[in-house]
Amino acid sequence: MFTGLQNILDIITKYLISWGPLGGLLIIIINSIYPILVPLGVFITFNVSAFGIYIGFIISYIGTIIGCFISFMLFKKIDNKLFTRFNEKEKVKKLKEKMKSVTIPQLAVLTALPFTPAFLVNVSAGLANLNTKKFLIGISIGKIPMILFWVFIGKSIKESLSDWKTILIIIGILVITYVISKVLTKIFKWEV
Repeated sequence: MFTGLQNILDIITKYLISWGPLGGLLIIIINSIYPILVPLGVFITFNVSAFGIYIGFIISYIGTIIGCFISFMLFKKIDNKLFTRFNEKEKVKKLKEKMKSVTIPQLAVLTALPFTPAFLVNVSAGLANLNTKKFLIGISIGKIPMILFWVFIGKSIKESLSDWKTILIIIGILVITYVISKVLTKIFKWEV
């Protein structure tokens, strides 16, 4: 079974290499704007496999930021009249209110969590008309540990999830992300 998975990974990796970094960037951007059934972590793993840890990380980070920003702006600019029936639902109103009051550190931690649906965050932030600067700062900080998580996991999925040290490292990354975003928010007065 693992041989079959390795063969699939090799085929996709060779295909990505043939497109170069632009191919890796495009699959991440497209997945951030239009999330297909494959999780973002899979594409990050492919980028790392095709281009190495450092280049794969950079491609994935830039692609994720661009894709999330495009998605956010599309929903921010969409006339809310298109979503009138949707916006009248009580759960939607509560979600939009929570999103409007989210702080940069909270947004950073939310986007740092590897299994948070980024598309849902982008859409709800856009529809809630969240401040663009706040959104960009929050995702720029939060996406770093999220992508590091997938790079780390992607290197050896089987070994990573069975090792308690790996789990502690992941928790540490999330705590550090929260603390850094709090400190940067105070230093640069980013509370928007």
